[in-house]
Amino acid sequence: MSKLTKEEVDVFNKVQDRPMFHGFTCMSYNGCNRSEQENGGLLIAYQSGIECPCGKYKQEYPSTLPPTFEEMDLPPMFRELIEKGQEEKEEENYSPYCKVCTGCGEDGCCSALACKMDKKGDYCQTYLRDLRYGYESHKELMDILYDKEKYPEIVKIIDEIDDKLFDKYYK
Repeated sequence: MSKLTKEEVDVFNKVQDRPMFHGFTCMSYNGCNRSEQENGGLLIAYQSGIECPCGKYKQEYPSTLPPTFEEMDLPPMFRELIEKGQEEKEEENYSPYCKVCTGCGEDGCCSALACKMDKKGDYCQTYLRDLRYGYESHKELMDILYDKEKYPEIVKIIDEIDDKLFDKYYK
């Protein structure tokens, strides 16, 4: 893998500080709780790669480098609104992340499992919808797959996964 150049490190870290856009964040793997991180789990670039402030998540090279504001192909009116909004939000110390769990509310980005379902949370209803969808999808799939006569190997795997997850969350 190639290392990041100094210029790429500078651009990555500068872009991470844009309050109007969702930065690259830790996915809370390996026991990291990004809501406990001072910067909400925003990844930090070094020439050796990018990593979460907790040090538990590291990646040698980002799958994509974020564009700088100047590189974005935006209509002039939209660019002006963003620049104005960015200035206002920077003055207010704005953050697009939930104050409780640091989730961003973007579909497919932050895990609904990290949501605390707190009254002060910013995206709890979005995440609750995601969790309901996941639960119902799981139930429908289980109704199809959990057939010991038709799929004995699949049932065995499902039981093993269920036992492991039960132990993880209930013991």
